[in-house]
Amino acid sequence: MRRIKQFFSGIVLGTALLGASAGHAETLRVAADVGFAPFFMKQANGQIDGYGYDVISAVAKQAGYDGVQVIDTPFSSVFAGLFSKRFDVIAAPIAIAENRAEQILFTEPYIPTGLSMLVKSNTKADDLKDLSGKKIAVNSGSTSEMWVQEHMAEYKFEMQRFNKLSDAVQSMLIGRSYAVMSDTPAIRYIAQSQKNTKAVLHQNSGRNFAYSVRHEEPELRNRIERALECLKSTGKLQEIHEKWFGELTEEDKKIVNGVWPGYGAPGFKGYQDLAHDVVCN
Repeated sequence: MRRIKQFFSGIVLGTALLGASAGHAETLRVAADVGFAPFFMKQANGQIDGYGYDVISAVAKQAGYDGVQVIDTPFSSVFAGLFSKRFDVIAAPIAIAENRAEQILFTEPYIPTGLSMLVKSNTKADDLKDLSGKKIAVNSGSTSEMWVQEHMAEYKFEMQRFNKLSDAVQSMLIGRSYAVMSDTPAIRYIAQSQKNTKAVLHQNSGRNFAYSVRHEEPELRNRIERALECLKSTGKLQEIHEKWFGELTEEDKKIVNGVWPGYGAPGFKGYQDLAHDVVCN
C-alpha cells in the first residue's frame, strides 16, 4: 500500500482545492441511471441517495469539487451522452471491459461485480436450464443484455429490454418476465429490500466497476482516481460499502481497499504506469 500524506485544514486552504482556482466553484457533472438500486435512487423528497451517490459525492469532495450534479441518463445512452459532453464522468456502474476501453477511459476499479438473476421467491430457478423458454428482463446496453444475448441459443431464453432496471424488476413482479438479470450488487440489494424475491444463479464474471471519462481527458481521470485512492487508503470506501452491502468478503476487499500503482485499469487501453503518492486532505 502506498504512503498516505495527510494535509490538515491550514494546508488544504493553500492547495486551492486540487486544481480549482480560488473563489471558483466547480461542480462535477456525472451521469447515472437514477432508479438503479442501490447505486442511485430518488427518495420521496426528490433527493438522490444510494451507494453510487455516496461514493461519487465523497470522490468529488476529496478531488476539490464543491458538489455533484447527477444527470439522470438511461444506461443505453450514457456513452453517447459522454461523447456529446452532456456530463464529465459516467458514475453509473460500468464494468471494465476491453471493448469499452476502446471507447472510454477507465479509472482503477472500486467495486467487484458479476451477474445474477432476480426471481420471485416461489420460482424454480436452481439451474439456468430452468429458465429455458422464459423471458429474461435486462437493462438495455448493459453487460447483462450482452450475456443473455450470447446465451439465448444455448438456453432458449427470450429477452425483454428496458431502459431502467426498476422497469425490468416491475415486469418480473407483475409476471411479464420470469427473471431479471443484472449486476450482482444490484440484484442482491433488491432481493433484500423487495419482499417475495430472491437472488439466484450468480455468474462470476471476474469484472469490476470503474468510473469513466472521455479518452482526451486523462487529467480528469487521474484527478478522480487520486481521490478514489484516498477513499480506499483511509477506509472511507469500505465504510460506504458496508453501509449498503454489509460486511466485505475477502474478494471484495481486494478491490475496495486495493490501490494500483498507476492510473486507470491495469491491462486495459488507457492505463498509465505513473507512480504517485496517495495524497489526502
